[in-house]
Amino acid sequence: MDGDVYQIRAARPAGHAVIAGLLLETRAALGFLPVDDPPALRRFVREVLLPQSRVSVALEGDRLAGFLALGAGTVAPSSVEQLWVRPDYQGRGLGSRLLGLAKVQSAGGLDLWVFEANRRAIAFYQRHGFQTVRQTDGADTMEKLPDRLMRWSAV
Repeated sequence: MDGDVYQIRAARPAGHAVIAGLLLETRAALGFLPVDDPPALRRFVREVLLPQSRVSVALEGDRLAGFLALGAGTVAPSSVEQLWVRPDYQGRGLGSRLLGLAKVQSAGGLDLWVFEANRRAIAFYQRHGFQTVRQTDGADTMEKLPDRLMRWSAV
């Protein structure tokens, strides 16, 4: 499948439980993140993510295949707060399409945080022009896992 089979649109507040379900599934599939509390994750999506970010969802028919959440950046004008693609949709170009949307919406640059253990995501972002600007030991993250700040500049 290619990127043309997906309908990408703005998320609706009523879809918070479906987005939280995708987060639960994709985070669990990584294998290194702590297990999430489903009610807390639904609350996070409903009360924090959707009100504070520009969230776009990618649908294949009625099924949520992935989503992108953009917020205010740490240094760059915008930040990729969340970019998740359901495991069975990975490798089909959807992540690239969502990241391309982020670049169009944030022509002045993007930053994002990614866990060091997520080597596949790091390689993905590097292929799309992101560079590491800072690495941490994870002491300040909720998950307590080492991470890195990556940045893309349109210049």
